[in-house]
Amino acid sequence: MEEMEEVTPARGIAKPSYGSVKHLVKQEFKPLAENETLHGSSHGSRNPWKPTGTPLTRLGCTERRILRYLAGRDLAYHFRIADIVHNTGLSTKVVYEALHRLQKRGLVVKVARGVYRLPDHVIDLFNNGYTVPPCVEPVDNVDKPVDNLGGRGGVDVGKRKVLGSSGGWGVLRGHVLMPGGGWLQFFAVLFFIKLLVDWFFDNVYRHLVGVYGPWRLRVIMSRVRSLFSYLKYYSRQVVLGCHGHYNGSPGAFSPLEDCVDGAHYYERGLDDAIPGWLAVVLDIMFSIFKVYVKTPEEIKEGNPDYYAKLLRELGEPPPMPREFADLVGSLMRLIA
Repeated sequence: MEEMEEVTPARGIAKPSYGSVKHLVKQEFKPLAENETLHGSSHGSRNPWKPTGTPLTRLGCTERRILRYLAGRDLAYHFRIADIVHNTGLSTKVVYEALHRLQKRGLVVKVARGVYRLPDHVIDLFNNGYTVPPCVEPVDNVDKPVDNLGGRGGVDVGKRKVLGSSGGWGVLRGHVLMPGGGWLQFFAVLFFIKLLVDWFFDNVYRHLVGVYGPWRLRVIMSRVRSLFSYLKYYSRQVVLGCHGHYNGSPGAFSPLEDCVDGAHYYERGLDDAIPGWLAVVLDIMFSIFKVYVKTPEEIKEGNPDYYAKLLRELGEPPPMPREFADLVGSLMRLIA
C-alpha cells in the first residue's frame, strides 16, 4: 500500500516580510531541522512511561499524522483505533500497524484491548508547546525553494492557469447572514456549522467510499490537508467585523468594518488576506460554499410540488419535544 504523505511548504523558503499589519494572525512554519527532539539512545527495551530516546523527527508520516492529531486533545488520555480512523481518513490496518510501531518506541501505551493512550512524558511535551514536525516530501535540493505555486511557471487548475507571480492580495471570507445578531450568536452559529459540516462529511464519505474506494479518498484528503497548510502559512491578516447596513449595503465587494454599538448589520464574519495565486486556486475549487435553511412555508410557496412530495414520502414530521423548546430558550438567553 502506498505511504500517504502530506506536502507542506518546502524548507529553505525564506519568510517574506510584509511589514507590520494590524490584526495579524500568523502561524510560524518551522522547517524540519528546527524542531526540537527527544534525546537519548534509540536502542534497547524501554519503559513506556519514561521518555523515549527516538527523536519524533525520525518517525514515519503515518505516525506523525497520528501524534499531530492527538496533540493537545483529551483523546491523548484514552483513544481507540476507530477514533484515529474516523478523524484522519487512514485505514484501520494502517492505524493499527502505526500504533504498534509507536508502542515499540515508547510513544504510545496500550491500556486495554483496543484502548490506547499517550504516556505522560509525551503529553507533557505537547502541553509545553512541542509540535510534531510535519511530513515533508523529499526534494532534490533542500536548500533550494521548490518551484511550486509560488514559482514562475505557475500551475494548471482545471482549464485555468494560475501564475505563481499573480500580484495582489485576495480575501477568503466567512460570514453569517443574521440581521440584528451579535458576536455570541455568531459564535454559536459558527460552532453549529462546524458540527454540521463534520456530519455532512461523514455522510458523503460513507457514500463515496463505496464508489471510489478508501485509498483514493485518503489521497485526496492528504492533498487537501497540505493545501490547507499553505493557507495557514501564507495567511497575513485575519479580521473580524461587520458587513452590510440595512438598506445601505453596497453592491460591489466591500471589506468588513468595525461593528458599531447600536448599528444593525446583515452579516458578521471573518476576512482572511491571502496571496493572489492562492485566492485564485481556492476560487476555482469552490468559489462559494453555501449552508442555508428553507422553512416549510418557503418551500411550499416556491415549489408546492416538492412540498407535497416530501409529505407523501416522509409523512407528517414528529412534534417538537418539550426538552427541545427548553434547550432553544436557554440558548437564546445565553446569546442575547
